[in-house]
Amino acid sequence: MLVASAAPAMACSPSSDPTLRSKYEEYLKGKYRFWGVVVAQEPVSIPPAPLRAASTVKGLRIRIVESPYPELPVSKEFRFVQASTGGACQTEYQDLSIAEYPVGTELLLGSDDLLGIRVRGFSRSAAHQCPDAVPAGEPKPTSLGEIETLNIPSVVPTGYSGCHYHWYRYVGSREHMTLVATSFFEDGHMRWHSTREHFCAYESGTLTKGQLVAHRCPESEAELRKRWSLN
Repeated sequence: MLVASAAPAMACSPSSDPTLRSKYEEYLKGKYRFWGVVVAQEPVSIPPAPLRAASTVKGLRIRIVESPYPELPVSKEFRFVQASTGGACQTEYQDLSIAEYPVGTELLLGSDDLLGIRVRGFSRSAAHQCPDAVPAGEPKPTSLGEIETLNIPSVVPTGYSGCHYHWYRYVGSREHMTLVATSFFEDGHMRWHSTREHFCAYESGTLTKGQLVAHRCPESEAELRKRWSLN
């Protein structure tokens, strides 16, 4: 079983649950990524703990489809559940619904801190089409209160074909800007838009029928472009 978890408070000790941290820490240090596809929803039995009764939650069965790690080979399957740190630094488990991640959804899974794996993105073909990027040169971001943002290209030209990236960071931060959204355009029309929370595909300006995780996607390209200031 692999656990999607929020990072615990600094005072909490690392979780002893059978996550990637406890099983593969010596192999997977810091930032790592691999791809899986949702194949089913299954009940997952959670053992009791000193402050937690035994329970059963809904989890997802994931099949690995792309991985650079021998310890996580392609075709290996595992159950994926949602977890967070509760009282007394104890892990609390919640349902991970197939309504949110339907069968067939490709998930980029990984972590930056070894405290638990998280969903980092969707669609392998899109990720290869527009790989994660960092701003080149020294472009000037736009400040919006406590946040500064950067779009490249800054304005989507008429008839544009290619990738569009949106980064942010807190004003005054010395950290690198964080990539929060990527879009791909073809002849001026958006074909897809991706964040860590959703993946939206469009055809002729309208959300593609049968779109996975469609409940998080605007119905039209125009609405999404307005939301992300891409006009």
